[in-house]
Amino acid sequence: MLNIVRILFLLFLSIPTYGKISGTIIDSSTKKPLENVNIIYGDFGSTSDKEGRFFIDVSEGYKLKFSHIGYEIKYEQAKDGMQIGLVRSILYSEDIIVKGGLIEESLKENTSSIAIFSYDDIVKSGADHLQLIIERIPNLNWAGGTSRPRYFQIRGIGERSHYFGEGPPNFSVGFNLDDLDLSGLGMTGHLYDIGQIEILRGPQSSVYGANALAGVVSISSKNPNDKFDAGLSLDFGQYDYKNFKAYINLPLIKNLNMRLNFGRSYHNGFRNNISRSLSNSNNRNEQFFRLKLKFQTLNKFDFLLTILSSDLDNGYDAWAPDNNREFNTYTDDIGKDSQETKGISMRSNILFSDNFKITSISSFTKTDLIHSYDSDWANDSYWFNEHGFDPLVFGYSYKYFDENVKERKNITQEFRTTVKKGKNSFILGFYLKNLTEIDTASGYLYGGEATQASSIFNFDAYAAYLKGKMYLNDKMVADANLRFEKNNYEYSGVSQYDYYGLTELPSVYFKMDTIMLGFKTSISYSLNERSNCFVSYSRGFKSGGVNQHPYLSELNRPYSPEFIRNLELGFKYFNNFNNLRLTIFNSIRDNQQVSISSQQDQNDPGSFFFYTSNAGSGKNRGLEIESSTKISSNLSFKTSYGFLQTDVKKFAYQTFFGQSFGGEREAAMSPKEMGSFTINYQKGDFHISFNCTYKDEYFFSDSHNEKSKAYSLSNVTMIKSYDKSPFW
Repeated sequence: MLNIVRILFLLFLSIPTYGKISGTIIDSSTKKPLENVNIIYGDFGSTSDKEGRFFIDVSEGYKLKFSHIGYEIKYEQAKDGMQIGLVRSILYSEDIIVKGGLIEESLKENTSSIAIFSYDDIVKSGADHLQLIIERIPNLNWAGGTSRPRYFQIRGIGERSHYFGEGPPNFSVGFNLDDLDLSGLGMTGHLYDIGQIEILRGPQSSVYGANALAGVVSISSKNPNDKFDAGLSLDFGQYDYKNFKAYINLPLIKNLNMRLNFGRSYHNGFRNNISRSLSNSNNRNEQFFRLKLKFQTLNKFDFLLTILSSDLDNGYDAWAPDNNREFNTYTDDIGKDSQETKGISMRSNILFSDNFKITSISSFTKTDLIHSYDSDWANDSYWFNEHGFDPLVFGYSYKYFDENVKERKNITQEFRTTVKKGKNSFILGFYLKNLTEIDTASGYLYGGEATQASSIFNFDAYAAYLKGKMYLNDKMVADANLRFEKNNYEYSGVSQYDYYGLTELPSVYFKMDTIMLGFKTSISYSLNERSNCFVSYSRGFKSGGVNQHPYLSELNRPYSPEFIRNLELGFKYFNNFNNLRLTIFNSIRDNQQVSISSQQDQNDPGSFFFYTSNAGSGKNRGLEIESSTKISSNLSFKTSYGFLQTDVKKFAYQTFFGQSFGGEREAAMSPKEMGSFTINYQKGDFHISFNCTYKDEYFFSDSHNEKSKAYSLSNVTMIKSYDKSPFW
């Protein structure tokens, strides 16, 4: 009996004793607590609560396993009060959803060439505006005649400016922000609290209509959710740079959530105005406000309301006779480049069953634009000292100033019905748009003839579209889009010679309509669970327009719609650590629109003649490659490369030398090669990113031979995060 007692006592001593271990689990990037993380040791297990806290009965030193969907598995030795940071796992085929289409679909299934920046990508880049990450996107370029990018070119197609007299507000590259159509108004590309950026390259007219001949830039901000969340950001830098941004997410009542963000920034523009002794004549003074309300009940009805206010009250003093070699300007009249946009959009869904849904998308925007500049680029003293121009000898002062004021109102309404049958889906939609732009200008317009002018554009669009997506078998999917669109536009304009109204120029009134048809068909084939390939053929379109010059004949005043036929071949590969996307494209432009800006008087830098014509045909071909690789939980890198060949047919235009010819070369704003390389390293709360971009030389315009030189840019971003807030 004694021996049995001894044996039982020894067995009791050999049984391990456990203590209660507590800790907290957070997302290593956002520093926010993670709920429902599994903590496992042998047969013991626990989960974290809403605050990321957990308790488990094990002794210190035992190895615990932490796992959560979408995060890498982590092993740590148990220690009371421990804090665990989980790293997000790269699951591109499942996690990245393309939103800029008629349906949401995974990046792997989508049959377009798309560059995507997620919320994490934006944060790690340190960019506060779209302008700062454009260089990383292959075959996307932008024109720099404004304080922020307004006009984009994709694969060599897109506007470079929209001065008075350059036609109606029709654009080859669409710009969409939270269901607001802001094409030609890209200055609103603030990136704070943005959930995703998508650049859809190639014709997107079957989805977006006439403003998507070359592609679309689509930006969506973060939506409200049912958890309280808040944050703020303070930035300071050289050239008097200050930036304040904040957001708050609040659950208001059951099923209704709100997200509000605000930002204000200032930058002196790093230009020294010698004439006026100013260091802020080219400043950026910007602020934005966005409110989003999301309501959802019983998965039958939901709506998302967005209210946006963006005010970019920027100076514009960028031109100098020496091309800004020393970042000095000599202007005596200070220019301005402002854009104030107010908009509201509402997207609502009614789900009648799992297989039938109706979607309504409504939007209204009002934008006021002012673009002015000292068009002689300097004062009399500069022209006398550097070029011997004496106002007393020539009898007049070398003084020019141009100002263009626009007010644009845009209303859109779209209805969609979505029917699902198994995996297959079918969509029927209708789209209405009314745009009015009031345009006034003063300066040396129309080749130096008119000094005051005003015009009104009224533009209406009516469209109907169809989409079908069918799974032919387990590996092959067919997709087809068809869009029929009619555009009506009416233009009236008056102008007068000289500021005192001494001579009236012929008034202009023109009314016309165009009918266009666009489509896209594609087939994708899944090679295996990780890769697929696709082929697509599409036809995009862009509306015609009206040339505003008062002396043009009625025959030459209108120009016709442009169409593009595009063939693409693509390959996509995804796994948890790597992804590769390759697209090869070949496009033929029919009835190509060409915008000319030629100087009419060699002694007058403000005497530009703007004219748009159909130049026959053009060709665009090339490829885009984008890849990401995760080497370890701390180190990853991304690369992108774009190759582009373009060709514009010969065309004629007038200058002060007489008739000149353009074309028979590559298109303007079309660098042959673009590349980007980014390395990201993250360790705990510290993140460092290195990015290098390269862009080949390219022509600035189709009407002269001036080129941008090839260049590269390198940026280093370092971020240190703190998860403890003094406010709560």
